[in-house]
Amino acid sequence: MKFIYYIIIIIIVGIIVYTNKSNSSSTNNPPSIQPYNSSIEIFQDTNYEKYIAGGPVITAFCGKNISIIIDNKDWLTETKKPIINIYNTQQGLDAMAKCVIAVDNLINAFTKCVARIPTPNYYQNRPFHIESAYINAAGLASHGTYGMACGPSFINDFYKSALDPIAYKNNLGEIWTNDNPNDLSIVIPHVLCYEICRNYIFPDEFTPVFDYCLLDSRDPNAKISPSNWGWVNQGFVNITGTLLVADMESNIGFNYGGHSMKWFFNYMENHLDQYILGGLSWDETFMHDRLLWAPDTSLDNVYSGIIIRLWRNYGRRDFLRRWFASIPLLIVHNKNSIIARENFFIAACMGAQQNLQSYFVMLRWPIRSEVYTKVNTLLSSNPIP
Repeated sequence: MKFIYYIIIIIIVGIIVYTNKSNSSSTNNPPSIQPYNSSIEIFQDTNYEKYIAGGPVITAFCGKNISIIIDNKDWLTETKKPIINIYNTQQGLDAMAKCVIAVDNLINAFTKCVARIPTPNYYQNRPFHIESAYINAAGLASHGTYGMACGPSFINDFYKSALDPIAYKNNLGEIWTNDNPNDLSIVIPHVLCYEICRNYIFPDEFTPVFDYCLLDSRDPNAKISPSNWGWVNQGFVNITGTLLVADMESNIGFNYGGHSMKWFFNYMENHLDQYILGGLSWDETFMHDRLLWAPDTSLDNVYSGIIIRLWRNYGRRDFLRRWFASIPLLIVHNKNSIIARENFFIAACMGAQQNLQSYFVMLRWPIRSEVYTKVNTLLSSNPIP
């Protein structure tokens, strides 16, 4: 009997140790509250260890793979009630469940698109979490690792859109993506699309093939600046999450500072059209971090415009999926502008599943003839379904 007793003790201790390890972002195992619809769990934690911001006292709303973690010092409505009181109603819990499910779906869309999962960053066994707390930026995130932080106003807006989407739409204007605004279910803020995309832009994979160093000035004797790079990267971060939202359920809306997805796309594509119509060379535009026709605007906006147009014309989410699948076919380099732009061209062709020579000639991209030949070979020998 004593032997059996010791075995039982060992098993119990083992379970406790395992349980504590499984909640790696917290030093305790906070009690959970199960909402009525069983789609999310709520944790109140007094010893939360922040990834970027927030804590130690937080409330976490956890779905299948993600957690929305709200610093209890933050107040989300004019009522000045603590977060848990605001949401401790059937309507409020349902709204937060919609927020959690929407982010879960966006994470799944990124994973299918990129075909790689960032390094997990667990809270309550969920690999991804959003921290809502005051920070010195709209949002913060790391490349290649799950997790982000954003200011509480963004999560507040997200929640309000789920709580009463029509009222939210009427307050902010045209922010829906579909043709039937009365069917609106929830509105995803751009900051979530933007920061989650950072997690999926892997510095060991994306940057070594697509990014390059720019010139340090527009002076005729300008030199390459080793520290001025990342604008292709930024072009993707700006827009990829928004493109994935556009292909989610038709009743999902999008909000960029009160502007619609249509406005956001038009803004980026307008800079692309300014380049096309202005007659500037590739070097005059793509080797500088500011645009000649809009000195306060950065180069990444033109890259975002190119990506939007290719996405729209060549398969939308399938174009993006094939783009990322083509990365292993590209040449790794040390931020060389010639190889980077040719890699961009090859990836665009593989994403479109056709040689886009005529389009990039129209864009005045100087591509070597052997690269056109390489694209034809890749399309015939390595087509990406």
